[in-house]
Amino acid sequence: MSDSNDIRRGIIQSLNNEMATVAVSKRGACDGCSEKSLCFGVGDDKSDMINAANPVKAKVGDMVEIAMPEGIFVKTAMLLYLMPVIVMIAGAFLLPMFTTIVDPDFTAITGSVIALILSVLFIKAYDKHATKSTRYTPQIKAVVTLPLGQTCAAKKN
Repeated sequence: MSDSNDIRRGIIQSLNNEMATVAVSKRGACDGCSEKSLCFGVGDDKSDMINAANPVKAKVGDMVEIAMPEGIFVKTAMLLYLMPVIVMIAGAFLLPMFTTIVDPDFTAITGSVIALILSVLFIKAYDKHATKSTRYTPQIKAVVTLPLGQTCAAKKN
């Protein structure tokens, strides 16, 4: 399963050097709307903010298409949700194998807690590395122009 074709539309909210903060509609928020390909609400509970590289030099208020890096959602979900659980289970089984002095249940709980703390520290370190890398950064691919006569409610000033 690959999400290499994950193109999302959004409105640029702010610029910071080569990066743009873009409001994009949440998944499923616009499913019932006939105009979902053109517009969405910005600043409500139906939008997310995404930081994206801005190689096309789009401006604040522009509607843009953002390409998400291939596999980013699956990799992120596995890192954030599966890894801590797997590491905790491993810690619960491994620490009691190396210590026989203390109660095995206490050692298993201690191993789980230590493993969880280590996995959170690893995720934080990995996050610092990933934010510096362009490999995981969404890219603005194009500025979208609406058909003549159409306006987007999100672009109102």
